[in-house]
Amino acid sequence: PFVYAIQEEYDPNTVSFYKELIREGVRPQIIFIKGGTSSIRFLLDGHHKLQAYNEIGVNPSCIQITKQTNYQVTDAMIYQTYKKHETADNQELLERLRLHLEEVKK
Repeated sequence: PFVYAIQEEYDPNTVSFYKELIREGVRPQIIFIKGGTSSIRFLLDGHHKLQAYNEIGVNPSCIQITKQTNYQVTDAMIYQTYKKHETADNQELLERLRLHLEEVKK
């Protein structure tokens, strides 16, 4: 799945703290939200935890909140919403979303 994380900077001390916990067998929870049928997940809480899991190569322990509604949010709808608000700052995100959509279609 495609994960969109708002926070791009990490405190190395916090990441190190979580890496040590994970090595000791603790599995700190990461919280995502997912809309409808979209495969895109938004990271709500756990940016440092996810970074720690990734750095030591352990699958993260996650909680996913999924919006259940008759109105289905699709990957393409999310991409179009971001595209409408395209700026110089979100070019990398838009490209990653576009590549994700191409991969999902295969």
